Amino acid sequence: MRGPHSERFPYPETAGRLRALLRERRLEAIRHGFATAAGDGPRIELLPPIVQRQPSTSSPEDFLATLESEIGTLLVVLVQAGSAALGILEEGELVRHKVIKKYMVRGKGHYQGTHLKTKGKSRYGSRLRLQKAVEFFLEINRKLGEWDDEAGPFERIYLSCPVRLANELFGAKVPPPFGRGDDEVEKVPLTVRVPSHKELRRVCYELTHGTLRTFDEPLVLE
Repeated sequence: MRGPHSERFPYPETAGRLRALLRERRLEAIRHGFATAAGDGPRIELLPPIVQRQPSTSSPEDFLATLESEIGTLLVVLVQAGSAALGILEEGELVRHKVIKKYMVRGKGHYQGTHLKTKGKSRYGSRLRLQKAVEFFLEINRKLGEWDDEAGPFERIYLSCPVRLANELFGAKVPPPFGRGDDEVEKVPLTVRVPSHKELRRVCYELTHGTLRTFDEPLVLE
């Protein structure tokens, strides 16, 4: 079977595309989506956007029965050492964004907070990076708090943050306006590059767009 042809589509089209497939083919649930039944002609896979994924779906009919036509207001938070990109999505549109950068990584790329636990904090450069790290998390959380007051509450919060940084994000003097175990907080299920405005837009696109894969040849069962 040759590789598939892939087409991306925005989340408002999910229901229509799935119903169109159901009128012509038999579909079965696969990981993160649906596919035409084996042996029923060329294989087609429909993977709904991440914002529409459901914990478990036994059939496309069940999925459609519970599918929301709107996704509401979402918060996207991307954090890596020294770089953060924050955004608010309203019905798929990035309406607010903020990029925060601080000098808190040593020359070899080690996060300063981790370094201080083992090497001490006597040098001026170390103290400066530690100060910038404190400012980094405070600036993130203050902006998130400001947005929560103005645009919240959010339907969902998509967070990408390494564990060691998450401990400092949630343990900062000014905490974020949500808890790490809150029901609306979800991990961004993507590989995230260094946060920037461009990377934020890419992640938002991936969250709100699904994929339709069409294979040129039918799946042959052996």
